[in-house]
Amino acid sequence: MKYFIWLNDSKVGPYSQSHLLKMLKNGKLTQHDFIWREGLEDWIPVGTILPKVSYGPPALKTSRFLAVTATVLIGLVMLFCLKYAYEQGVFGTTASQMEDDRYYRGVILLMGEMSDNIKRSELVVSGAIELYNVGGISSFRDYISSVTNPSESELYESVIKANGKISKSLGEMSNPPKKYVKIFSELEELCDIYEGIVSGAFSSNSSAQEYVSEFERGVKRYSARKERIYAMLPEYRK
Repeated sequence: MKYFIWLNDSKVGPYSQSHLLKMLKNGKLTQHDFIWREGLEDWIPVGTILPKVSYGPPALKTSRFLAVTATVLIGLVMLFCLKYAYEQGVFGTTASQMEDDRYYRGVILLMGEMSDNIKRSELVVSGAIELYNVGGISSFRDYISSVTNPSESELYESVIKANGKISKSLGEMSNPPKKYVKIFSELEELCDIYEGIVSGAFSSNSSAQEYVSEFERGVKRYSARKERIYAMLPEYRK
């Protein structure tokens, strides 16, 4: 049996199950990433197909943290050097051009953060429906109640934290450069769609079928709006 996995916003594979288990062990794949094989109607979390395996000693997480920290520090140093070079007149770029560039990067980062949080919400939806299929509507609603309890759900807590970061980022971008006013308007509409998707993932006010349908419609609207913004952005780099 061959499997495909979804990593870094793209489909990769096919892989054998033994190869995927090796990826799980070395940390290149997690139980929360998405997987598909022939016969499945949609992508599902890896953990629903492959058995849990050891990810190695805690030092692995520490090394990843240090690697990310080092990357961030290097990025900060590079930004400082670029700023200093600009102030010394090394480049011909203007303050306005630098502001435009910062805003452009901010748009890309914000859309990436929203997309990541939608993936977390998809785990909630798939988990709820899996329980519903096994145990009926009561299991479905009980599951939603449990994942909205911060003391019981690290996933929900991570979604809430990411929401706060996204709201802050959007607020910081609310006074865009003149040329980005239209992009910001599109970005606000994208955020409205995003908020509906995430809040809907943690709601049990509808039947299971309506729950999934509403979530899928929201994701389609979000994807279409995001692609529209991506299509507009190249014009702002000229």
